Amino acid sequence: MKQNKMLLLCSYGLRPEQISIETIAQLRSCDMVFSNSLNQADAERFKPYCRKLCAMEGCSWEALMGRVFKAFSNKNKIAFLTYGNPFFLTPAAILAKKAARRGIDFKVMEGVSSFDAIINHLRLGEYAPDGLRLVNLGDSFVDKTRKCTPSMDTLFFSLWRLNVKGNSGIKKNFVKELSSAYGPVHPVVIIDHPHSVKTTIALLGHMMDKVCLTTTIYVPAVMQNRYRRLKSFSARKKSGRTI
Repeated sequence: MKQNKMLLLCSYGLRPEQISIETIAQLRSCDMVFSNSLNQADAERFKPYCRKLCAMEGCSWEALMGRVFKAFSNKNKIAFLTYGNPFFLTPAAILAKKAARRGIDFKVMEGVSSFDAIINHLRLGEYAPDGLRLVNLGDSFVDKTRKCTPSMDTLFFSLWRLNVKGNSGIKKNFVKELSSAYGPVHPVVIIDHPHSVKTTIALLGHMMDKVCLTTTIYVPAVMQNRYRRLKSFSARKKSGRTI
């Protein structure tokens, strides 16, 4: 009987120590494991869990997908190992869609994401009455219809896109957009987990050149007690690394 082919999308969280026992068990059952996020040292740590590990750090997504689907020609179960949550701010969903088009089943294993870490880091046990908004600038940074929502707590992800060559105008417009929606002394937290820096809207523009792949910005809602959730951790973060 012909065996169904399976693509496993899984994660080691934000660091290798956060991989789950469930995910390790699934990796052991795979014919091959691909990853473009593991460096050489971390790849060595995962080899005992894999029959065959292809660590391709820095490999483009196009090349990676080509290798994965080529391997299905003689393999039945293949894993893609990434960081964070497989479907949160990663192109893993593209792999899943391409697999489905080829008649390949796929399974997603949950992993600790940057969102989980940031919620804990900021101690966001409660949110503004209008809720919490997540904005992926990787998808919407050129979307002129996107507007700030000052009544909502907001997390901006994928800020590194603004520092890509040729995007200086977009970055300037983004800072201008925030400045128009919030007052100059409105608080902002720049997060590069596990470190963060508290600043203001007025000073944000001077710090944008230093944001990187892992940087997120948190802008609390405009409300009477908008500082209440920042006071609890701002003092202990002052000694952390600056962005």
